[in-house]
Amino acid sequence: MVIDLRRLKKQTSRVSRIVPTVQPSEGPAEPPSSEGARAAWLSRIPQKMKWVLVGLIVVVLGVLLYVIVRPGAGSPSATEQSIAVLYFENKTGREDLDKMLVGLLNINLTRNRGLSVVSGQRLYDVLKTLGKQDAASIDKTTATEVAKRAGVRSMLVGTIWNVSGKVTALAELLDVESGSVLNSAHVEVPSADEVFTLADGITEKVNEWFKATPGETLRSSDAATSSYDAFKSYEKGMRHIYRFEYPEAIKSFEEAVRLDSTFALAHLRLGYCRGFPEVMDFFAGRNLELARQSLSRARNYDRNLSERDKRFVQAWEALLGRDFKTFVAVMRELAVEFPQDQEVALSLGLGCEWLGLFDEARVLFEKAIEFDRSYSDAYNFLAYVCAFTGRSDEAISAAKSYTALIPDAWNGYDSECEVYMMLGRYEEALRRADEGLRRFPEHLGFHGRRAQTYFLMGQPEKARAAIKPWWESGRREAMAGYTSLSYLIEGRIKEATDVLRQAIERSRAKNDRENELQDQFSLAKMFLEQQKFEEAVKLLEIAKSLSEQVFKGEFNPWPVMCDYYSGLCFIRKGDHAQAEAKAAAIKTAAETKLHDLYYLNLSLGLQAEIELTQGKIHEASNSMGEMTPIVRKGFPRFIMLHGRIAALLGDRMRSQSLYDKTYNIVIYQMFDFYDFWLERSKLDYYKAQTYEHFGDKAEAIKFYEKAIYNWRDADKDYVSLVDAQNRLAKLRGLSKK
Repeated sequence: MVIDLRRLKKQTSRVSRIVPTVQPSEGPAEPPSSEGARAAWLSRIPQKMKWVLVGLIVVVLGVLLYVIVRPGAGSPSATEQSIAVLYFENKTGREDLDKMLVGLLNINLTRNRGLSVVSGQRLYDVLKTLGKQDAASIDKTTATEVAKRAGVRSMLVGTIWNVSGKVTALAELLDVESGSVLNSAHVEVPSADEVFTLADGITEKVNEWFKATPGETLRSSDAATSSYDAFKSYEKGMRHIYRFEYPEAIKSFEEAVRLDSTFALAHLRLGYCRGFPEVMDFFAGRNLELARQSLSRARNYDRNLSERDKRFVQAWEALLGRDFKTFVAVMRELAVEFPQDQEVALSLGLGCEWLGLFDEARVLFEKAIEFDRSYSDAYNFLAYVCAFTGRSDEAISAAKSYTALIPDAWNGYDSECEVYMMLGRYEEALRRADEGLRRFPEHLGFHGRRAQTYFLMGQPEKARAAIKPWWESGRREAMAGYTSLSYLIEGRIKEATDVLRQAIERSRAKNDRENELQDQFSLAKMFLEQQKFEEAVKLLEIAKSLSEQVFKGEFNPWPVMCDYYSGLCFIRKGDHAQAEAKAAAIKTAAETKLHDLYYLNLSLGLQAEIELTQGKIHEASNSMGEMTPIVRKGFPRFIMLHGRIAALLGDRMRSQSLYDKTYNIVIYQMFDFYDFWLERSKLDYYKAQTYEHFGDKAEAIKFYEKAIYNWRDADKDYVSLVDAQNRLAKLRGLSKK
């Protein structure tokens, strides 16, 4: 029965089973049912059935109580072979020796495939929720509470002291639930400088206690570093990673490799920090070359890496090329070898999400949390994947848990805001953005979140007002795109164009080529929108030239993006030969120059557009099918293209579904935010065309009217408005007949 209950518990769709015992930043998402509703429900149940239900409830509660409180049970979600390295009381007089020992033990024990090890950063986060993160030392009672919240069965504590120049450590393995000592051992080294040997000795004892071996015998000094200061910088960088503070993490890891150039783990983490944010941004990428260099150095010193971490190097190298299939394949192998490793589960979940395997990703994020209930990153990514798949309650619960775990970090409030935006709960999104601004006034990105929310609410005037403080902060050029966009989505092309032209002039006066590049690129797309193709192509060539100056010698994806939009111009002009040449150039650059196959999606997108205009509907559908799923599902221009193809193939439900899903896509705007908001502002217009295609005049008329109302302040010659008006007039004429 216990096994069945556990299985049932794992199969439930509720996420509350994995929420830590910290207080969320706000109350529950939905109020409980009223007493009146419960009474009405009970009144409909026959008396005999009530007694049966009572009996069943008593039995189930009794069994569950036994499962939870039986001796040695620990946390319900704790695994049998789980451990947290809590603290070693430092009586040596050598500052931070205890912290270094704990960090080395975490690295060593992670190699043990049979152990689930809670990282030091996770434990630090739990300490913060208890208000004891700054304590010089923690007592046994606090350690037990921390371990319980982290969801582990055993914890390692100890004392280190200096006797006659020698350093001795007493290591004790404690049962979390009872507090009893399960095992203990003394380990001695000649001096404090031998802390690496000390960590190896304690690791050997722990492996013996758990009757498990790591499968490899790297010493701590090999797997990490022999430099005390380098390791301190590494640990500091790891703390920043889990708070999404990548610039600060990069500085710490750079310091670590400066102190020890052979510190392979620091090179690995540096490559991750330099690459991960860039991979998540379709229009960035300048640091990918630096990221690749860091991973290359990690590989050069891979004799100092465990087999697990060598595979992580391989996986992250694949990710920098956006080769998600290889990334997932490597992580799947690691998940078999390290079935209780929360970082492996999280990484595999991310890979599945990038491949569009959203349900599998969600299960993996939940699994990572089961291994470590204080794993803040897992809650963060779980919130997004649940929001994207419409699991509202779970998304909100996970987002709140993430914020509760790191309440003094800005990213929790930012994530909550985005999740609410994705779920269409705009008032809550605004409240979280406001709370973020109140707590972190220096984080100006919350002004952008407020503006985005007002865009989604169809209130561009308020969006412009939200941007104003950011504009006044001195980032006027950077905000020009947001401001022009606020006019563009209303169809006010002339005002949007004026904002960009003025910004370009200011950037030129300051010799600010990077902002000029972005604004020239945006201005070109405005000309494309107004079917001024020659002007658009000229500006795209200017943007391409600027990018080669700005990103000289670095990873530069801008030329392929400029070629993509130039290709769209040629398609609209009917020049398929030029468009095909652009598609071929993008493919060649992605395969040979950028070494980033992700940009092949742009070539496939152009090819699908060409095939569509040539009436090759099935070929266009096949080109779309070759795209990376997350691009096909997250790049609004491609979603619209996919919707058009589905309509032409006669699949009305598929076509409408694609359009409808776009209404609340927010996080997957990570490609081109300009295109995202522009395309989203035209959704009613596109839907009307689909209804018209299928002969549903009433719905077509309704959505053309909605589109025209949305553009009530638009320029009279705005192309989409004029077309919508003409189509509506024609439909009304036909409907009268």
